Amino acid sequence: MISPLPRPDADRCAYYAGYFDAEGSLGVFPANAGRSWCTRISFGQTNPIVLQQLHSFYRGTLSQIRRQRVNWRDQTHWTLTRFNVVACFLEDIRPYLGEKRDQVEAVLARFSTRMLAADARRLIRDLKRMKKVALTKRRLPTGVKLPRLPQKLPRCEIKGCKRDARAQRLCTLHYQRARAADVLPALQPNRSAMTFTRPEVATTELAYFAGYFDGDGSVDLRRKSATWHLAIAFNQTRPEALLRLHAVYGGTLQLREKHPPRRHQLKWALTKREAVLAFLRDVQPFLLEKRREVALLLERYRPTMNETAGQALVAELCRGRTTRGRRSQPRSLDALVSAQNP
Repeated sequence: MISPLPRPDADRCAYYAGYFDAEGSLGVFPANAGRSWCTRISFGQTNPIVLQQLHSFYRGTLSQIRRQRVNWRDQTHWTLTRFNVVACFLEDIRPYLGEKRDQVEAVLARFSTRMLAADARRLIRDLKRMKKVALTKRRLPTGVKLPRLPQKLPRCEIKGCKRDARAQRLCTLHYQRARAADVLPALQPNRSAMTFTRPEVATTELAYFAGYFDGDGSVDLRRKSATWHLAIAFNQTRPEALLRLHAVYGGTLQLREKHPPRRHQLKWALTKREAVLAFLRDVQPFLLEKRREVALLLERYRPTMNETAGQALVAELCRGRTTRGRRSQPRSLDALVSAQNP
């Protein structure tokens, strides 16, 4: 599909593919009182920076929606309905898609503005079926190992003690006694936890991860004992993107089974410190929405920082995510764009 609009480069297309997989929606709707059909791509975000960039490349419609609750922020919507431009966008991101690849290929292969009503209804039904694919263990690749249920802890090795072993095959009481008597062997540092090497991947794959992380990722920073721990997590009803992340960075996959009509979820979590930092360094050059948070973490995060510094970093990360209290006055879209691009 040829378009006179400026086209993004490969890395930016991969970023949009990840963002579309996480937050975008694709649908087919009747137009002109049912005499023709149209496609619609839409995004809705409280941070409009990505939508403004999409608008600069593909045009479409930007609108601002006022939220109904006082602790919600206004939302910016970007909608694209002209099929020739929709096809340009879908062709740009198709090589990098994961979760929505089957939907995009179905629309590109079967949609026409003058298609018969029966064909359009069949396409709409197929798109809905693709969106609601049930996630089960059988749909996951055989090489993916899900974590087992927690096993029962072994008993303390001290004869006559029936408590659970907590450290060095001893219960808490006998461990403290052995430590006070200085009879415990010296613990060797876990060097494997201090290093991480990922396989070589293309920059477009890292850009896809950045878009997916901007759209649906979360970073958790919390204090445990005397150490501050970082963790990255995703929860999805489709496994394609999470399996790509797991293949590069490792981590854990957990199938979270839900009761109908809710669909099962697959959770991918990355908790190893060096792997988390490697992920953040890899996606930082491509990020848009979470660029400030990731830059703060890479600059100021230290595992052994004191509680005051850690709480200050947590407060800085949370700043601007939610708006509490009275709803702010709506601004015009021109003012919103100029504020984001001074």
